[in-house]
Amino acid sequence: MGTPSGPDILKLSYVDMGTRRVPPPEAQLWRFMDLAKLVSMLDHSALYFPVLAALDDELEGALPRLPPKATAREKEYPWKVWRYNRAAIFVNCWHNSPDESAAMWKIYGNQGVAIRTTLALLSQGVHRRSRAGPPILDQTVFGGLVTYADPDETLPAGDSWDSVDEALRKRWWYEYEREVG
Repeated sequence: MGTPSGPDILKLSYVDMGTRRVPPPEAQLWRFMDLAKLVSMLDHSALYFPVLAALDDELEGALPRLPPKATAREKEYPWKVWRYNRAAIFVNCWHNSPDESAAMWKIYGNQGVAIRTTLALLSQGVHRRSRAGPPILDQTVFGGLVTYADPDETLPAGDSWDSVDEALRKRWWYEYEREVG
């Protein structure tokens, strides 16, 4: 499914569900990248959303461990969902900070560029959908602050995670990234 002008590009809608940990509209966001990625972004007038499984962290979006007394079905189902989500959820993350980050420059932008914006401007860039009808889920952007957690923690009884919460979860040693996804 290509377009006459190039690769597959979807027109996305931003939906603020009001249920996520979302920074304020004036929050400063940074995107660090090499020059080739910037040129591609400008050329296509589009943001790149890689699939979750393509990211470096093999446990990106992983659930906390289930309670030891969980049944076999309770243990199996979340991991099936996790594997599916890693193949079906696409992400675009930004560094949430009022200032630049030496660590982010070194890792993601060495000899590159950084884009600075606010959450409000980024949200406007991904157009808002009309209120008529439910969102088309494969063309809708959900997001919020990434939660950094201990991969060995146990999920409290009665808690559950949905796909967006899972995608916004990373191991604690990535906390310096301060991501909004």
